[in-house]
Amino acid sequence: MRLPTLILPIAILTALLPAPFSAAAEKATPLALLVETEALGSGNTGTVMGIVLAIAPEDVERAGEHVRVVTTLLDNDTMIDRQSAVVRVESDGSIMLFRDWPLGSHQLKLAVSTLDGLIGGLWVGQILVPERENPFDAPEDAEVEAVALSVTPTAGGAVRFLPPPDHGGIGALQLQVETPDEAASVEFFKDEASLYRRNRPPWTVSIALGEVVRRTQIRAIARDRHGRYLGEDALVLNNPTGQIGIQILLAPEDAVEDGKRQVTVAVSESIGRIHQVTLSLDSRTVARWARCPCITAIPVTDLDGAAILAAEAVDSKGNRGDTVFPLGGGGGFSGMVRVELVELPITVMDENGTPVLGLGPDDFSVLEDGHGVTVEGFGTIRDLPLSLALAVDTSGSMVEDFPAVLRAVDARG
Repeated sequence: MRLPTLILPIAILTALLPAPFSAAAEKATPLALLVETEALGSGNTGTVMGIVLAIAPEDVERAGEHVRVVTTLLDNDTMIDRQSAVVRVESDGSIMLFRDWPLGSHQLKLAVSTLDGLIGGLWVGQILVPERENPFDAPEDAEVEAVALSVTPTAGGAVRFLPPPDHGGIGALQLQVETPDEAASVEFFKDEASLYRRNRPPWTVSIALGEVVRRTQIRAIARDRHGRYLGEDALVLNNPTGQIGIQILLAPEDAVEDGKRQVTVAVSESIGRIHQVTLSLDSRTVARWARCPCITAIPVTDLDGAAILAAEAVDSKGNRGDTVFPLGGGGGFSGMVRVELVELPITVMDENGTPVLGLGPDDFSVLEDGHGVTVEGFGTIRDLPLSLALAVDTSGSMVEDFPAVLRAVDARG
């Protein structure tokens, strides 16, 4: 599985492991990697580059039959493209990748790790992406990397939540949905429970979030006047800090058209600009978007034969989000697994009813049936984006009391 002509041979490089690898991997001898690239044809973004990654013969057995490969393309420290995939390692240690990249000279970082994350390696080098006139035609025996390398066009006229206002995560929140012109009703759900259905625009919903911060999913499904499914979107509120809210929404069976079923990847607003969203069917990448709405149609036969749909989102700040939708196909088994990860919203007050600040995870003990439970995560309302303004009366009536007001503000600050 070699390219006939390689225009950018680069010597074998062993390097330090990237941050995503575990501490155990850092102690292991890194995999020795050789990377060669060639321009294969024009693509939607620029030029499709063929990448031959070779693992040194002495490291092939350590790497295993499949490895995770992450390619990151940079331009002056600005991330242009980042893709992750689990790929098969040939008997000679070679791996073939295809990437559709913009023209010019770029820095390429290629990270490889075993599936258990204990062994890995990193290659870094400059590559040139030249212009090609002939369109790229994926080889018949190419893995799905070659088929799913193009950016999937953003869906037009989709059901879409407008970005929510900057909110402190509690109280009430007003949300609005955009729909196709033929929409006659929109039904809203909160954490899978139906709230109500609106039969005329504006398609808005008021959400009561309560007095404590908790993760909440809001979903909207639009239909036309005949009850025909038009699409849906979801929004994750109060997601943990540094994580992107992401959901996979599978259209109902009665909405199948031409043997295909619509799949929506709903991505909530993140701190940075969304850089890439990918959707995979088992280990095969079926769609990749540079921005949302992220909607595609997958043959029902493919869905019936697969075990899972998986989606991942990455933004320009390096924040990530991922989710898995079980399908139960693939000739395997289906079932339900209960994950005992419980969120416990807590408010701590002193004897005067004043919130106690500065507490950490070591200040709490969680018991279940009298037995201690490990706290896997800890966060406070300070981790949420929240803006506050203090209005102070400066009229003549406050002349005597104003010094006390200033002292109170300084004490709270």
